[in-house]
Amino acid sequence: MKIGKAGRFFEAESGESSLEILLKYDIDFIFMDWNLATEMTGIDVIKMVRKMDKYKKIPILMISSENDKFHVVESLKIGANDFIVKPIDQKSFSEKVLKLAALIEPVD
Repeated sequence: MKIGKAGRFFEAESGESSLEILLKYDIDFIFMDWNLATEMTGIDVIKMVRKMDKYKKIPILMISSENDKFHVVESLKIGANDFIVKPIDQKSFSEKVLKLAALIEPVD
């Protein structure tokens, strides 16, 4: 995704397909749901993403319907930059995305 430009958004059907997208395209920002429709969770995907040199610093916003302290802390501990609970409040979402977009490293 290219934030602030005529960029593209990719939607992955599974944790595995999200990793395939990351390997195929240059991505600038990740929105990750905790609960995926596969055996992998969003936590599993973020752990793998943070091991990739190319994506060690990519901004990641974890999205979940789980709002207990465990889910928030675990997300941040494994590498998400922020956390938002569903249903998503538009104002809060916009503020978090703008804050995280500032972390995107410019491409020469």
